Amino acid sequence: MNSLFCLAGALALEQLRTGHSVLAFDLDGTLAPAVAHRSDACVPPSTAHRMTALMRDWPVAVITGRPVDDASERLNFKPHYLLGNHGAEFHGTAHTAHPASTAQPGRKADSFLNMSGPKAAHCLAHCRSRLAGWTAQFEVQGIEVEDKGLSIAIHYRQAEHAHETEQWLRTILSIDMACLSGLEDWQAVSVTWGDKVVNIVPTTAPDKGNALIEIMHDCGATTALMVGDDINDEDAFAVLPAGSMGVRVGGPSRLVARGDESATAAHFTLSSQAMVEPFLDLLLTLRR
Repeated sequence: MNSLFCLAGALALEQLRTGHSVLAFDLDGTLAPAVAHRSDACVPPSTAHRMTALMRDWPVAVITGRPVDDASERLNFKPHYLLGNHGAEFHGTAHTAHPASTAQPGRKADSFLNMSGPKAAHCLAHCRSRLAGWTAQFEVQGIEVEDKGLSIAIHYRQAEHAHETEQWLRTILSIDMACLSGLEDWQAVSVTWGDKVVNIVPTTAPDKGNALIEIMHDCGATTALMVGDDINDEDAFAVLPAGSMGVRVGGPSRLVARGDESATAAHFTLSSQAMVEPFLDLLLTLRR
């Protein structure tokens, strides 16, 4: 995986400029610097200003694991597309939707959960009940449970010993999921791991790859730029068509760091989140 600021990166950017492309970005750790407390996350005004400028020439999307209502308060700009819960929530209004948009705005997480049937809702309710039994231990270890409605996220970024906390979480979640296996509908949810976060989601829920494809189809884009820093962004990197660019922020994913060099589908890397604004400046020089 190459640094973006190289000849190959310049050639890829030129191909992006001349094509019919959409620009898609993750929120936390990409547009917004990573913070210890997720409630403190916010896109800096200087970054938001650059994103607004990019919107004059490209359809711009933000794809995040946060609920749309939460994410929109942290952006400081209004992208053409804002997809929350990894794509289960699709938001675009008359004043933000790209002119080519044909999508119906305002798709909410609860409507997706209703469409997925009662099985996922039933399983998630049992998961909430099981997790409630660990509240005291979670508080001691710096673990926070976020109920997103459609899904549940367990954050352990504030844990003093993250690796040990992750191993402990893997153990108790294995026990809890084994208990859920007695339910007829237990396979309606799955557990996925990100950067110091665990997501419990319906198995039929979209991922960031599904979200990116939906955006491209909606605005008629044939290529895309996807910029992200977490393991969940790999789903979007993996579906990028020829002529597109996947850019990982902060280098390889945790899987790559553990020795699997094939674990990322991104084409290029930015060394840190601090390099996002210089990259946006580079994109602005390509304005069509």
